[in-house]
Amino acid sequence: MTDQPELPGLALPAPERHRGPVAVVRLDLPAPHLDAEYDYALPDNLAATARIGQRITARFGPSDRQGFITALTDGSDHPGDLKPLRTIVSDLPVLTEEVYRAATQVATHYAGTVSDVLRLAIPPRHARTEKSVTERVSSPARPAPPRSANGELFRAYPDGDHLLQRLASGASPCLVRQVVPGVIDGNQSIIAEAVELAMATLASARRAIIIVPAARDIDSLVAALSQAGIPAIGYGSAQSPPERYRSFLLALLGQVDVVVGTRSAAWAPLPDLGATIVLDEADPLLRERHAPRPQVWRIALARAGATIFLSYGRSLQTQLLIERGEADSSEPSRDALRAAGARVLDGDPTSGPLQRLPSIAVAVAREALQRGPVLFLVPRAGYVNVVRCQRCGADARCPSCASPVSLVAADRARCIWAGHLTTRLVCRHCEGTHFRSGAFGSERTAEELGRAFPGTLIRLSGARTGIIERVDDRPAIVVATPGAEPLAPNGYEAAIALDVSVMTSRTELSATAHALTQLANAWALVKPAHDGGRFVLTGRSDEYVTQTLIRADFPRAARDQLAERAELHLPPVACVAELTAAKGNLRDVAMALSDVAPGAEVLGPIAVSEDRDRLLIRVPHAGAPALRTEVAALIRRRSVRGESPISATMDPLDL
Repeated sequence: MTDQPELPGLALPAPERHRGPVAVVRLDLPAPHLDAEYDYALPDNLAATARIGQRITARFGPSDRQGFITALTDGSDHPGDLKPLRTIVSDLPVLTEEVYRAATQVATHYAGTVSDVLRLAIPPRHARTEKSVTERVSSPARPAPPRSANGELFRAYPDGDHLLQRLASGASPCLVRQVVPGVIDGNQSIIAEAVELAMATLASARRAIIIVPAARDIDSLVAALSQAGIPAIGYGSAQSPPERYRSFLLALLGQVDVVVGTRSAAWAPLPDLGATIVLDEADPLLRERHAPRPQVWRIALARAGATIFLSYGRSLQTQLLIERGEADSSEPSRDALRAAGARVLDGDPTSGPLQRLPSIAVAVAREALQRGPVLFLVPRAGYVNVVRCQRCGADARCPSCASPVSLVAADRARCIWAGHLTTRLVCRHCEGTHFRSGAFGSERTAEELGRAFPGTLIRLSGARTGIIERVDDRPAIVVATPGAEPLAPNGYEAAIALDVSVMTSRTELSATAHALTQLANAWALVKPAHDGGRFVLTGRSDEYVTQTLIRADFPRAARDQLAERAELHLPPVACVAELTAAKGNLRDVAMALSDVAPGAEVLGPIAVSEDRDRLLIRVPHAGAPALRTEVAALIRRRSVRGESPISATMDPLDL
């Protein structure tokens, strides 16, 4: 818009600017185009108590909206009068400047709104909890470790305890570390390392956040930290709203030195934050499900202090950080891995008592059961979804409607389309009457193992049957799904990974990388090879996966997969935006974004359901900032016009 020309001697008066105390606020507004900071006048009754980070209410349009004070100024450049701030909801500043900066960076990276990110970062207020905590709070003590970090644990790495020294001196490195497998003092080695890294961080008078994929890991870490004399607290979405808000306040007020939690803990407002330690970054649970769906690795990089990624394997994202010079790599020596890891065996095709259990796996399990527990890792829970003829391999079909069938019990099948139950199946190709599953679930596997190993105690661990945290050293078969494996106090005598081909042949782009992560985590639970530990892969395991596990060279596998993805222009090497909208709303978008950056490719739109379409735009790494900016601008423009909304996911995990 151009200014109206002025006539000589008739200059327009400049608009009045507000003078006096002003609160700059960020309001919780649903419309993307309204995501901005706004100036409000501070009335005399609020000016004396106003502080950055406080919750407020302000009039916006016809209603009052909640938000936070992000800055305090004397005067405003806004032309005309300012509306007065309505109320200060609480005297407590809950939005720290450090968290606000991180939220702004994350919103930009994922083409989202700052309001959406703040909704993830700051839990809803619980007035009674806030009053209870603030009445009893004491001045935060300067963080200090109860003892020096144990450098002996880090002798397996060529750089030794150099990382501990750097953290203790106040440095803030970004590091990706492959952890030596094993069980130390009743905990996994990855937990022991996280405790020592937190201890070193406290030595620099700073605090630490430790992020784990699942809530089941929180208690183990908090117990280990408490045993080491470190004040720690659990934090996560599994807590009730009052419990979560209490944990948030204790962190905010410096009443604990370490916060341990799931993905929401990445936003814990610890003062003097010195390190964010992320365990098993590749786990899909570390991606937020709510807009703008940020991943924990990106939040961790945006927070203050060091960022350290610990895992038994190596994720593609952290390997990419290394290759782009944004992180350093720390790997144990080959001798240390050979000494600590179980021996990996590839199951031969000779059948044992079970169709899916090779004779070598049976022999390993029988021998190991004489000494202690044996883990059977099953890709999925329950029974099965695919049933095939044992003679010719054809899919079984319902005799009534020709629908695919699934086994609901040992002697019953149910068709998927109409729900017909049948106790007798006949192959339509070879008339065979014996059928098997393409992949058995944990419960069906437990039944068959019971027949193969009579008299042996069998325990199930999984989401359907309940997760077992720990088992003792008595001989037993433990059937578990990935992520639900109980911990054996001295390690399992052996582990048998069933149906590995099912884990690696899923349709998702990340199938192989995800399978390697799951298998590495299970392998790390087994005793070292020199103590008899064995890890058997069955189910026509992919040769690449087998060799990676035998060598325990997960960094090399990540490098190979990244090189392959670079050739194919696939994420995370390429930047990808996934847009979804109501049917017919993405055709114009495809044209508008076709030249967003050099090398841009538009895939789609295609229908993903009866009423939804999907569009993919991918660009080389250099074009990522332009793609993120343009996607965010597109969403704002549609919001201004009142058009059908578009949902955007940057760098989707699975395609």
